[in-house]
Amino acid sequence: MGTHVTAEVRHAAAEVATPEAAVAFAATAGFPEHGLIVRRIGGEPDAIVKGIHTERALRDAVARLAGTAGHGLVTVENDLRAMANPTRMRAIARAADELVEASRRTCHTCGAPGPRVVDRRAGLPCRWCRLPTEATLAVVYGCGRCGSRVETPRPDGRTEAEPGECGFCNP
Repeated sequence: MGTHVTAEVRHAAAEVATPEAAVAFAATAGFPEHGLIVRRIGGEPDAIVKGIHTERALRDAVARLAGTAGHGLVTVENDLRAMANPTRMRAIARAADELVEASRRTCHTCGAPGPRVVDRRAGLPCRWCRLPTEATLAVVYGCGRCGSRVETPRPDGRTEAEPGECGFCNP
């Protein structure tokens, strides 16, 4: 299985009462490249509009759903479906790349394809003070067939943590 963990996926949400407030929020949410969803707060499952990529569609959805909500509020949020969220698309592509890379690796013990990262060891030294940080120093690959594990340096080749990642230099 390919995995990729990132904080880059854009997700923001706001409760709004007017189309103008929704448009103002949309400007902070990567819209229109990143699609939006509008849903009535506490509404029925059908009180939702997905895949919004134009200002007109956003205004219409907010006006319609806020107008039928007893309190006049709707939630506007990023659409996290991959087809509507370019940062999520990139994360999925990176996970696919990891899957391809995993299929190219073989177990050092039994030769089975696909050992994957099963653990990470912190301790990458700070560039300034050389103290160990919480940043990953090494990764541990595990074999799904024989269970063997091997620790290797970080795959990106990085040998130092930035001072901003250091608990001593940046408390």
